[in-house]
Amino acid sequence: MDSQIVAYVIVFMVSLVGNLLVILVVYYNVHMRSSTNQYLVNLAVLTCW
Repeated sequence: MDSQIVAYVIVFMVSLVGNLLVILVVYYNVHMRSSTNQYLVNLAVLTCW
């Protein structure tokens, strides 16, 4: 059971870091601000909540 909790925490942390990286890349790079990337940022923000 403890290994399951550790696995869930690792998956949660990796997804949180990945979503934050997506948000930062689109925020700091003007040429990445297309409508598709804005949609991906919205999804990243919603999955961080």
